Amino acid sequence: MRVESIMASALDLGWLSNLERFLEVVLLALLAAMFYSGLCFCRRAKSAWALVFTWSALASLILHGALFLGQALPGGMRSVVPARETLAEGPRAESWIFLHEFGELLAGASILFAGIALIYLGRQAGRVARP
Repeated sequence: MRVESIMASALDLGWLSNLERFLEVVLLALLAAMFYSGLCFCRRAKSAWALVFTWSALASLILHGALFLGQALPGGMRSVVPARETLAEGPRAESWIFLHEFGELLAGASILFAGIALIYLGRQAGRVARP
């Protein structure tokens, strides 16, 4: 009876991983839209903040895409056995975890830069639109 309740609770939480993957895909679509709008805006306004927004959105799109693929590929973080490997056997699980968290830090910083640039561009557009 105890095993069945554990399996039932594990099945109940299975939708959370699907939701997490869906949110990652939505984030990638949002970053692609940010990059596309930055490209369209840079054609009209060649300011430094427009370039910061465009390139930050592109960097975060690439980093989040790489992190998403790194989790999804069978040779990625989830299939590495956290045993004590030697250098001939490949990287340890701690190395994969460090690389993943460092990539998340860089992707978060690029989203932060894109957000700051977007706020500044919005303020500039508001100042120009006022009579």
